Amino acid sequence: MEDLKELQQSLPEAESHSTPDIIMQHPYQYRPLASLTSIRVLSLLPCRASLQDKQLHCKLEEVSLESNPVFQALSYTWGENLFPCTLRCGSHTIQITQNLRDALLHFQQPDEELRIWIDAICINQSDTEEKSHQIPLMEEIYRKASNVLIWLGTESEGSKEVMRYLTHIGSKFLERGGPVLEPKVEQHCEEHGATNKVLWEEVYGDSEMMKKTDVIWTRPWFSRRWIIQEIAFARTATVYCGTEKVEWNVLAMAGEVLARLEGDGSQYLNRRTGMGRGAVSRGLQNITKVARIRRDIWASEREATAIQIHACLEDARGFDCRDDKDRVFALLGIFNHRRKTPFTIEYKRSEAEVFEEFARYCIRESNSVDVLSWAGISNHLLCGESLKIPSWVPNWRLPFRGPTDMLRGFAAGGKFEATLEFDESNSTLVTRGKLIDRVIAVMPCVGEIEQEELAKGEPKWTVVNPSYVGLWYQFLEMRLFEALAFVGMDRHPYRGGGGSAWAALARTLIMDDKEVTFDYERQMDNMPPEHVPDNEPQPELPDEFTGFRNWIYLKLGDLTGQNRIITSPGMVMIDYELMTYFSRVVDRSQERRFYVTRKGYMGLGPKELEINDQICAFAGSRVPHALRPQNEDFRAFNEPPRIEYEWCGDVDVGGIHVPYVKRTRKETFRLVGECYTQGLMSGEIWKVDTAVLEDFILV
Repeated sequence: MEDLKELQQSLPEAESHSTPDIIMQHPYQYRPLASLTSIRVLSLLPCRASLQDKQLHCKLEEVSLESNPVFQALSYTWGENLFPCTLRCGSHTIQITQNLRDALLHFQQPDEELRIWIDAICINQSDTEEKSHQIPLMEEIYRKASNVLIWLGTESEGSKEVMRYLTHIGSKFLERGGPVLEPKVEQHCEEHGATNKVLWEEVYGDSEMMKKTDVIWTRPWFSRRWIIQEIAFARTATVYCGTEKVEWNVLAMAGEVLARLEGDGSQYLNRRTGMGRGAVSRGLQNITKVARIRRDIWASEREATAIQIHACLEDARGFDCRDDKDRVFALLGIFNHRRKTPFTIEYKRSEAEVFEEFARYCIRESNSVDVLSWAGISNHLLCGESLKIPSWVPNWRLPFRGPTDMLRGFAAGGKFEATLEFDESNSTLVTRGKLIDRVIAVMPCVGEIEQEELAKGEPKWTVVNPSYVGLWYQFLEMRLFEALAFVGMDRHPYRGGGGSAWAALARTLIMDDKEVTFDYERQMDNMPPEHVPDNEPQPELPDEFTGFRNWIYLKLGDLTGQNRIITSPGMVMIDYELMTYFSRVVDRSQERRFYVTRKGYMGLGPKELEINDQICAFAGSRVPHALRPQNEDFRAFNEPPRIEYEWCGDVDVGGIHVPYVKRTRKETFRLVGECYTQGLMSGEIWKVDTAVLEDFILV
């Protein structure tokens, strides 16, 4: 046996990265851990050899977290699911990825052991039962680690210079202190405006270096889902990229600074940098999200509260993992932090079982229906292969498509508290709310038309050449006024808040974005019905909408050789405001269908929205939702013939008494998805119509 050890130690594994057959015969055999608080810690043995001659030898030691062991923890990416490299553990071997080998070679000390926790080695990855016990300990592991070593990978072209640039600007803003606001705000600050201006000029003074920062932000580490809780609970963390290193808080500050600069509304095209807006890389977005979750975690420590589950889920959507069940399990420490009832994991469960159980956990813990924003038929179809889960259960594989792919900042459900129940099988969700109206007209999404036009060889739209976006808008406008005329609402003020239908359309197209550069309250006044001209934009409309519409019809005329301009645009200037409005219209409608309801409401709904779907406001929800009745002859209370129901009393909502009723006939619905309904996004539905609170059974 001693001869075998000597033979193994003499093999040139570090140079060839290959593993001779004699070593492969002795892979490391994991022993069961002694207790539920036990973990393994790797001791990487020292080596004085040069990098090309180094060999990796280690010991694995079992310790109890209750004994407060001293160790560091590694945060890295596995990379490809290949294990070509060898780590020697006594007379045995452990196969590891190339990226882990690079990290261990970098952190290996010449004279002393490095005690470090590494998920791929310290957890028996082939034992699902052990994984189910060890992963819940990761919060405590990363919290008790003396430092978290973040390994971005080896050096690449330009990475050293970018790391130094990020270190410089991050340090400068940390030294200044205070929150980071957009440059246009900070430079006009009365107290520190001059100082801030100089500081920001240092940031974008080197435009070439700004462009190169994606050398860091595009590293796979920034999109790995597991790193969220690893950094959220770390006491301290240091980031390494090749031989360069920077403290986590410095890099996070640099990321926040660059993200703020990119979002600065004063610069559609930054003349100083030559960089356009909207080019924020995924990694840059993600580092700001991780930093926000980390702040929330430590704030929850001070305030002895748990963080909001749905807020964490929303931030985590831009991060990936190899096993779809880890979309939930990778955030387990955050979900369970300071909660009396933890969510338990079992890797033996199917994805569908995990997703459904976690949906129930979210609903029970938060007593909120906000989790339904991830659910619905439309979102399920975006995830590929069906898991055959109820429509109210989110498919947590839902891809991140952009910062506006979910609706935020609304309160359509008003001051109600959500009422949520599950049936005996736990597969049906019952919640209360109010039907808003039935959909009578639907427009395709921009993305649906785009797919057809690009297949024909048409060029992709731009602001200068709207192409199929112009055709989409022209058709939308035509269908809108046809539908309004059909229900007799084309010459009346818009039902959801008054004003003309044109004014409502201008706001609907951008989902009443409060960040637009023009002021709706200043520019839109209600007009009496007799003063609303036939299908013409009004002078009180925002210039951006009028310019957008004129530009569309001008370009349609160019395409067809006809003068289709209804309102003469005169000289159409493509300025920042017009470009911003145009881009937001397309962004909001890329995967949303424009709809009109029987009462004349208009809005943007999910891609799978159909005629006769019902728009509903659940009590306490942020946004309305589209439901699909499972009985074809379903009717609302205000639709003839009369519906049989049982009156169950009144509910007081902010001083408004709302009757609560139950239908005699059981009605079930499938959730289609969340909706924007113009004029009903802040609880107005309980005031503008006769409000009736009823139960909705979601299947």
